[in-house]
Amino acid sequence: MKRIDLQTAGSLIDYAAGKDDPEFRQLAAQQLEGTVALHNRLADSGVAYLADEVGMGKTYIALGIAALMRRFNPSLRVLYLLPKNNVRDKWVKDYRSFVEYNYVPRDLSVKGLGNQPVAPYRACAGLPELIQSVATTNTRDYFICTSAFSFALGNTAAELLSSLDDFALRLPQHAETISGLRKDIQEDLSASELSRLKGKVKAAWASALNNILPRFDLVIVDEAHNLKKARDSSDRNQLLAMLLGADDEASKRVGRLLLLSATPFDRQLNHLRNQLGLFGFAHQVTLPPGNEFDGAEAQASLSRLIVRRLNSIDLCGRRHTRNMYRHEHRAGEMAEVQMSIEQQLFAALLQKKVSEYLRENCAGRFELGMLASFESYLPGDKNKAIEFDGQDDQTNDGSKQDAQDRHVVERLIDDFNQEFKTIPPHPKMDWVAEQAHRLSFEEGKKQLIFVRRVRSVSELKFKLERAYDTWLGNYIRDDAAVAFWFEKYNTRVRERNQPLKETITADGEVEASGENFFTWFYRGRNAELEVATEQLQQLPFNFRNTLGQISYMFEPNWAALSTMPNIADCQIDWERWIQRDRKPRATPQLRFRLAQYAYLKTVQSQGDDQAKIVAGRILAVAFSNFKAEVELTELAGLEAELKRRTLWDAMRDVPPLRTLSPCYGSETIRQLAGSDELLAERCIRRLLTHTELLAVVCRIDHPFIDLYSLRGERKATAEIDADGQLISAFAEMLLQQQRSGRAFSSYRILQDVAANLDLLIKLNFADAYHTPPEKLTRYLTGQLNPLSPISGATGENSSNRSPLARKFRMPGYPRVLVSTDVFQEGEDLHTFCDSVQHYGISASPIALEQKVGRVDRIGCMAHRRMVSAGDQYEQHFIQVGYPHIRESLEFFQVRQAAANLNAFQRSLHKLGDGAALFRADIDIPQQLASSNAIEPQITEQLESLFRISPDDLVGENFCELLTSEQAAVARRLTHVREQLQGCITQMPSQSNNQQRLRETTNGWKWDSDEAAPISIQMRSASGLAELLISATSTPQSAFVPDAMDLTGRVDWLRDVQSDPLVRMQLHSIESSPETLLIQRNAEVYAGGKEVLIGYEVDDIYQRVSGSGIEQVAAFRERPDLVTLIKGLCGKSRRMSITALGDDALLFLFHHECREQRVEWCQDDSHVIFSSVVLDREQTLALAKNGKTMATCPLVGHTLGRNFNFDLVDFHVDQAGRLAVRACHPVAHLNSEELSFIACSVAAEADRLEQILLGLCASD
Repeated sequence: MKRIDLQTAGSLIDYAAGKDDPEFRQLAAQQLEGTVALHNRLADSGVAYLADEVGMGKTYIALGIAALMRRFNPSLRVLYLLPKNNVRDKWVKDYRSFVEYNYVPRDLSVKGLGNQPVAPYRACAGLPELIQSVATTNTRDYFICTSAFSFALGNTAAELLSSLDDFALRLPQHAETISGLRKDIQEDLSASELSRLKGKVKAAWASALNNILPRFDLVIVDEAHNLKKARDSSDRNQLLAMLLGADDEASKRVGRLLLLSATPFDRQLNHLRNQLGLFGFAHQVTLPPGNEFDGAEAQASLSRLIVRRLNSIDLCGRRHTRNMYRHEHRAGEMAEVQMSIEQQLFAALLQKKVSEYLRENCAGRFELGMLASFESYLPGDKNKAIEFDGQDDQTNDGSKQDAQDRHVVERLIDDFNQEFKTIPPHPKMDWVAEQAHRLSFEEGKKQLIFVRRVRSVSELKFKLERAYDTWLGNYIRDDAAVAFWFEKYNTRVRERNQPLKETITADGEVEASGENFFTWFYRGRNAELEVATEQLQQLPFNFRNTLGQISYMFEPNWAALSTMPNIADCQIDWERWIQRDRKPRATPQLRFRLAQYAYLKTVQSQGDDQAKIVAGRILAVAFSNFKAEVELTELAGLEAELKRRTLWDAMRDVPPLRTLSPCYGSETIRQLAGSDELLAERCIRRLLTHTELLAVVCRIDHPFIDLYSLRGERKATAEIDADGQLISAFAEMLLQQQRSGRAFSSYRILQDVAANLDLLIKLNFADAYHTPPEKLTRYLTGQLNPLSPISGATGENSSNRSPLARKFRMPGYPRVLVSTDVFQEGEDLHTFCDSVQHYGISASPIALEQKVGRVDRIGCMAHRRMVSAGDQYEQHFIQVGYPHIRESLEFFQVRQAAANLNAFQRSLHKLGDGAALFRADIDIPQQLASSNAIEPQITEQLESLFRISPDDLVGENFCELLTSEQAAVARRLTHVREQLQGCITQMPSQSNNQQRLRETTNGWKWDSDEAAPISIQMRSASGLAELLISATSTPQSAFVPDAMDLTGRVDWLRDVQSDPLVRMQLHSIESSPETLLIQRNAEVYAGGKEVLIGYEVDDIYQRVSGSGIEQVAAFRERPDLVTLIKGLCGKSRRMSITALGDDALLFLFHHECREQRVEWCQDDSHVIFSSVVLDREQTLALAKNGKTMATCPLVGHTLGRNFNFDLVDFHVDQAGRLAVRACHPVAHLNSEELSFIACSVAAEADRLEQILLGLCASD
C-alpha cells in the first residue's frame, strides 16, 4: 500500500457530488484531506483513528479510504464493525450512495456498470451469517454489528455439553478437541470450574472460526468508543479479540485498522489502549505509561494516531464552531420548570423525602441520571427495577441498575393516591409536553426529546397525544361529520402505556389504532366507522384508496413537458397502441395512463429527433412493464384524457405553488435528450419519485386531513370531472396556506419535500431509482407507513428504529420523537429538526454530545437556515434544553452535568482555562455547600488538538497512470458494447423492432418490448478489475427423486452437471423441497479489442440456449495450447505457477503457503481447466448432511455456489468428486484470457478446499 497525494485522491473522489455550492465544496475539500491523511497513515503504520466531530461525514470518509485502497487493490476485503443493526443498514445504504454519486470514474475496480459497486457486499445479521457468507459467497465487504460477536454457551454442565454437540455438528474437523472438552465437563462441577471450562469451550469455538475467516485487508470500526472497556469486561470483547487473532500474528485477521468516533476517549488513555488491543494493534501505537491524557508526551502520541476536525460554518464573515451556533438552555426561563403552588408543595415534600433516604442509605450520593423522580411520578411495576435503556446503565455483572429513589417515590405516591384518589401530575413532564406541543404544531419546529427511564417515553407520548387531539379537534371543527366522530372518540378511555410497536398487514395496509384521533380516524381501516359511510360521504380508508388507485390527480403529465409536440398535432392510432375489450376496468387513472402511453408511442414514431429520443426514454423507464390493455369498446374517447390537468399542472399555473411541481422546463428536456443515457434515466426517475413521493405524503401524512375535508368536491358535473374539481379545490387550499404564512401546514410540508427532494432520496429512499415504476408507490408508502404525529422509541421497538428515523427525517409526521438512549448514535435526525431536549440527563458527557449530534450534522436544517438568514442567523441556532425544577436535587444534577460537559470539551480542544473536576455522581452535602451557578456553555471558538499535518498529505501522484488506465477502460467498454450489440441484433426476435443495448442504473440490458429468451448481461468480475459477459436462461423446475442415498445424491448432481460447457445454477427452491429452480449459465472474460470477439459472445449464447456449438474456422491458426499454457508459468506477488508435464499446472499461493493442482484438456471447441477439491469419499460425506437435496451442503457448494460466483463451475465430476472448472473457446484464445480463467479455477478451488477441510470426514 503506497501513500498518495491530494490530486490523485481528487481525481477519484468528489465528496460534493458535483454540487457547486461553496459550503459543500468547502466541506468536500476538508473530507478529501481527511481521506488522504488517514489513507497515508494506514499505509505507514497500519492503524489510524478518525475523530471528527459528530455529523461531519466520518462514514463517507471511511468509505473513501476503502475506495482508494480498492482502486489500487481490486481484491480488497473489508470488514465493517458497526454498533447496532440500524447503523449497519445505514452504512450499507451510504456505501451504495457513495459509489454511485461520490466516486468519480467508472473504473470497474470500485464503480461498475450502472454506477453500482463492483465488490459484492453483504449485511450480516449475526456471526453464523458472516461465517456462512465467507464460506459460500464471493463477498468482499462485510457489514456486521459488534454485538454479533457473542454466543450463549449456557450456565450449566448440560447446556455446555449441548453447545459442544452443536460445535461437533458444525465443525467436525475439531472432533479431537471437542472430545477432550467433553471429558472435563461433569454434572457436579463447582461454579468456578464451570466458568473455567466455559472459557475453554469459547476459546475452542473462537479458534475454529478464526481458521475459517479470511484476512481482512481493512477493518473499519464505527463508534469505536463503545469498545473502550477492557477485554475481560464482556464476552463480546473477548470473542472479538479471539476471532480476529489479536494475540497471535499467525492467526491475525486484521491487515489494517481504522477506528471512528467523535468521542474516542473520555479523559483516560486506557480507553484507547483497550480499543487498539482488541484488534492486536496496541503495540503499533506508542502511548506513554499511565492514564493521563493531557501531558506533552501523550498529546504527541495521540497526534500521530488521531485526526480530528471541527464542524464549523461561516456566518456573516465569522467562523462559528459547533458550540457557537448552539444555544444551550442550562438555566433561565427556557430551562426552569414553572410550577403552581400545589406542584411546588408536593415537589418540596418529595425532595425532602428523597434527600433523607439518600443520606441514610446512600451516603448522601446519587448517580447522574439514576433518580426516577426527575422524570415521572407514575409508579413502575412492583418489586421490579425501574428500567433504563442505555449502555452505561448496567452494573459490572451485566444486570440493570435500579433507580435509587424508586421506593421513596412509590410510597409517597401511594399515600397521595389514598388521600386524594389520584396521582399528582409531574410538573416537569407537563411543562415539557406543553412546550414541545407549542413548538412543533404552532411554531413548526420538530422536537427530539431524550429520556432515561423507559416508561417515560409512553407517558410523555400520552400527554403529547392528548395535546395534539385538542389541537386537531379545533382544526377540523368546521367539518361537522368528522367533528361528530371526534367527540365520540374523545369519550374513550386511553391507556398511558401503549405498546410502541406498529405493524402493517400483509397487503401493506395499516390498521387504525387509538393512540390519537389521526391514527384512529384518518390512518387506516377502522371497523367502527363502517356505519358512517352515508354520514361521512366516503370513509377515510376508501377515500385514500380512491386517490391512490382510481384518481388521476397525482399522475405525471408527460405531454406537458417543454418542447414536446402539441397534442393537436399528433395523429394517434389508438388501436395500434392499446388493446381494448380486455381487463382491467377503465378507471380515470388507467384512462389517463393509457392516453399518455399512446401519446408517447406516437411521438416516438412520428416526432422530431429530440422528441423521439425523449419519448423513447420515458417509455423505456416509466412504462417499462406497462400493459396497454383496458376494458373499453371505444378507444377514441381517450383523446379527452390528454386535455386533463393533474395537480402538478394546476400548481405549475400558480406562481406561489410552482416549486411544489416537478420541473418540466428546458433543463429537464436537455437531460432527457442528451447523450448520457444514465443521466436521462436518473432524470426520469427523479421526476417519478417527485410526483409519487408528494402523492404518498398527501395520502398518509398530515395533508390527508386537508384532502379529506375536500372529499365533497370530488363530484362530476357536465363541465368538469370529479378529479378536476378536487384538484382545483386542493390547489386553492394550498395557496391560502401559503399566503397565511403558517409555520405548520400541508403547504409547508409539501414545499419542504420538494425543496429537499435529493436529500430525502439519499437519506430515506435509497432504492427509489432502482425500483420499477409500477412498484414505486408501494415502495415509498412502505418506507413511511405507519405514520403518527407523536412517536416513541425504546428497546421495545428496536426493530422499528431505522423506519422511525426515516419518518422523523420527513417534514410532516411525526412532529415529536421521544426516545431513550437507543437513538443516541447512528441515526441522522437532522433534516427538519434543530431542537434537542435532555429530559433525562445521561451521566456521560459523551452521551450528551452524541444525542445533540443527531440534529447537528452535514446539511442539517439549522445550517441551511442559518446560511440563508443573513445577519439574522442567530434566530436559527440549534436549541438544546436541560429542563429541570430549580429548587430541587435536579438542579445539582444539571449543574454537575454542565461542568462535566465543559470538562470534556476542554479535553479535546485547545482552551485556555483549567479543566474542571469530572464526577459521575452527586454528593448532596458538597452540592449544598456550593453557591456556584450552573456553568454556561463554552462559546469561544474551538481549536482541535489533533490536526492534519502537511506531511500527512505527501504521497505519490498517480494521476497520469489513472488517466491512462481509465482511457483503456473506456476503449474496452466501447469494444465490448459493439461486440454485444452486433450479436444481439442477429438474435431471434418476435417483433420487428431493432434490439439494442441500453445502459441503465442496473447495468446494460435489452432495449426491447419483449422479454429476452436468454438474458445477456455485462458486469464487472467480483473483486477484480475485469469484465465478464454472462448468458443466462430462464429458470426451469428440476425434480429431485425422494429418498436418495448418498450415492444417489452425488450421481444426480453429476448427471445434472455433465455438460462442461454450461454452469448449472440454483436460482431458488420452490414450495416443494424436492423441486429446485435451476438455470443454465455461461460466462466469458471480456477483454479489449484484441481479446474479445463476437464469436465468443455467440458461443456463450449457444451454450446456454442448447442449440449446439457452431463449429467455425479459427480466425488464425489454432495456437499451440501446450506452449501457450506453459507461458503462464512464472512468479508474481500473489502466486507462483509451474508446469506439471503437458496437462497440468501447480499454483503456489505465497501468503497462504498453499498449493493447488489445475489440470487442463481440450475438446473439439474449448479448452477446459479443472481442479479437484474433494475426493469421492469426502464428496459422499458432504452429501450426507441435509434432510433434502434443497438443504444438502453439496448442492449449496455446487449449484448454489455457481449462482454466487463468477465464471467458474463448481460441480461433481464424472468420477463423483467435487471439483472446479472453467472453459473458453479455442477459436480465439490468448494468454490474457488463459491466465484469467486458470487463476480463477486455482483460487476458487483452493479457497473451497480450505473451507471444507475436515467437514467431509467420514464417521
